[in-house]
Amino acid sequence: MNSAVYWRLTNNAIDYISTVDAAGISTTKPQNIAQRKAMGLNVNLSSQPVKNWNLNGGGDIRYVDLFSPALNQGNSGLVWSVNLNTSYKLATNYTFQANGNFSSGWISLQGTNTGFYWHSISAKREFMNKQASLTLGLNNPFNRGVNQTNRQSAPTFESEAHNYFIRRSVRLTFEWRFGQMNASGGKKGKKISNDDKDGR
Repeated sequence: MNSAVYWRLTNNAIDYISTVDAAGISTTKPQNIAQRKAMGLNVNLSSQPVKNWNLNGGGDIRYVDLFSPALNQGNSGLVWSVNLNTSYKLATNYTFQANGNFSSGWISLQGTNTGFYWHSISAKREFMNKQASLTLGLNNPFNRGVNQTNRQSAPTFESEAHNYFIRRSVRLTFEWRFGQMNASGGKKGKKISNDDKDGR
């Protein structure tokens, strides 16, 4: 188990700022305009309940406070996230893995964005004396997508946007490892022996 309590202060932090002109046209762009403070706690856990089964996860919770003197506007709130990953390796060179993540969303200077989550499962088969592997993975197999709502406000406007992100997918990955690296990062080479030294 690893845990940490932290406090961060960032001046001139980058945040996406939206403005609306007289014609009603909205423009959003990143600007170094805010001061961001964050105080939080994160915890990470790792365990091996039985042989060949690895289980780990973690969480983070923090209070975020943003303020821009130039815009005379601020926003604050609590955000958090959790994740879990597990894998089990069989004696027949098969490895099964599953993981998931959930986030409560995030806070910006002008508004908030609702949470999102994702999960995946995969199976890997090693062969060629474990030099090669083939992995079949499913991303978000139990839900097609995620709904998110973004709300923003300023003295001159109020906005609410609803988005739907399709996150379901299938992936097939082939990996082939060849060669062997030494501690210095290069390939191992033959050692040269100078047998013709005269001993002087």
